[in-house]
Amino acid sequence: MEPRLSMIPMTLDAPLLAGPLATGPGAPSRQTQLTQRLKQAILAGELPAGGKLPSSRGLSESLGVARNTVLIAYEQLAAEGFVVADTQGTRV
Repeated sequence: MEPRLSMIPMTLDAPLLAGPLATGPGAPSRQTQLTQRLKQAILAGELPAGGKLPSSRGLSESLGVARNTVLIAYEQLAAEGFVVADTQGTRV
């Protein structure tokens, strides 16, 4: 039995998610940067429809940001219709 696409978690191999977020004067907030990167990855097909996004804890650890930063970005994407969050996780 093959796993369904929606059950396969996304890895952080997407180039838009791999690099660190900008800091310092004039840099957009980390939430804004992460939201923009995730949108770009979704629109570019790097995060395919039905795919499960990384956990908020995993993504926050990998990017070196607070978990709330990721949660806020995921909430913004859900509000804009890019992702759906449920008890199974957050999916594109």
